[in-house]
Amino acid sequence: MFWQKGSFRAGVAGVTSASLVGADVVAVVGSGEYKFSVVGNKGVSVCGAAPETNTVNLQCPSGQSITYVSFVSFGNPSGTCGNYRKGDCDAGSALTVVKQACLLKNSCSVAVDAKIFGDPCFKTPKEFVVEVVCSV
Repeated sequence: MFWQKGSFRAGVAGVTSASLVGADVVAVVGSGEYKFSVVGNKGVSVCGAAPETNTVNLQCPSGQSITYVSFVSFGNPSGTCGNYRKGDCDAGSALTVVKQACLLKNSCSVAVDAKIFGDPCFKTPKEFVVEVVCSV
């Protein structure tokens, strides 16, 4: 998925809605919401979020790859894309998992599962949020 001159093109199946919010594109795919925004001349910020037992799919614009993980948390993070904050429940392994799955790729998928990240807070519903930067 990417935003181009005021129009939204879906490159990922299952987009149920997409809207332009200021300079950002917000798309809903299944149970996850994804926000795309331009980060100056440093690239494009791509965010994804999903509750446990789902999958987050990240997709850079054509010709770009994921070059940096700005934020990642599996637990009870808060905030929105560009302003995420870790909560008191957070799996420390999330950054390593995302780097291994996504760095230098145009797109990647991350299964949101305590079996992968470890369970940072038993018997508590968890969410996974991630923000990456895509650049040439």
